[in-house]
Amino acid sequence: DSVAAPDVVTVATFQDISGSPALTTYGEFTSDARSLKGTVNALAGWEPGTSPLFPALADTVALTASSPLASSGDRRRSVVAVTASWHAGNCAYPGCTKAEGAAVEAAVASRIPVNAIGDFGSGPYVAALTGGVYVEINDAAQLPIVLQNLNSIISRNLAWNRVRLELHA
Repeated sequence: DSVAAPDVVTVATFQDISGSPALTTYGEFTSDARSLKGTVNALAGWEPGTSPLFPALADTVALTASSPLASSGDRRRSVVAVTASWHAGNCAYPGCTKAEGAAVEAAVASRIPVNAIGDFGSGPYVAALTGGVYVEINDAAQLPIVLQNLNSIISRNLAWNRVRLELHA
């Protein structure tokens, strides 16, 4: 609801089924909030197959870096990755940790921060290394609140901040 010019956005999902691409995009970068909302509302739910998050993240960074709309003027380019699975250690495909490193390197080289939304895992690590923001979601009901405040979260203009420290032996 809050996408307006000069901001441009595109929607993509990721999956891995034999013969299918890891990243599926739904239209070009646009400021048309109505079409974006329709696209998001038409998504049926979880994509089938395994979750090649990090290769898809690298593809999304490349897509954002190559888009003339996303890189024109003084716009700050960024990627927002929403997933329930930020755990590289739980990947269902070989080489996942290496793919995570490659995705982070691509984002850093392109100067595109990755804003990670989801469970704990490596989301904070990826966001910190790329200059992005991490938002932990423990309940699906939190997602609409985060998305409504996404612009403020990404630009770090929220009037509040929360820090949680965890010490592990």
